[in-house]
Amino acid sequence: MQRRKKAAPLHLINTHTISKTLTTTGAFIFLFHRNEVENTAPAPTPAQKHDQIMRDQAFSLACHVREIGRLLAIDDLYAHPLVRRQEILSGHCMTAFIGAPVRCETAQVLAVVCAIDAKARKWNSCDISRLERIVAQIESCPVWLSKICGTR
Repeated sequence: MQRRKKAAPLHLINTHTISKTLTTTGAFIFLFHRNEVENTAPAPTPAQKHDQIMRDQAFSLACHVREIGRLLAIDDLYAHPLVRRQEILSGHCMTAFIGAPVRCETAQVLAVVCAIDAKARKWNSCDISRLERIVAQIESCPVWLSKICGTR
């Protein structure tokens, strides 16, 4: 009998945990509040330019996730019709993307949790299930949601 891995305690859900859970190059949580994007990151140094490009590319796809309101998994950006001809490939640093919306009680998308990989990969049902469990954990915690919304 295979033991099911316990979910991480909610206070430990962060981009490192998400990336480790999905075995990816990186992960992001983009916050959308009142149709504005929360951007608290300082301007990148030249050494951080690669990371900033990756973040910008992931953000562009997170906006698509927010727009469509459901999980988006892209195995290979070069082959996907949504982004194949768009600017996202300029200075590319990632090739695979998976993201899912975080909703409040009113079904408004408050955030997008996403993971990226530098190489093309097939997102399998296990990857999708793991990401959906992370999102469900966030959505089930009023404290976390109030932090996203900026309310108490």
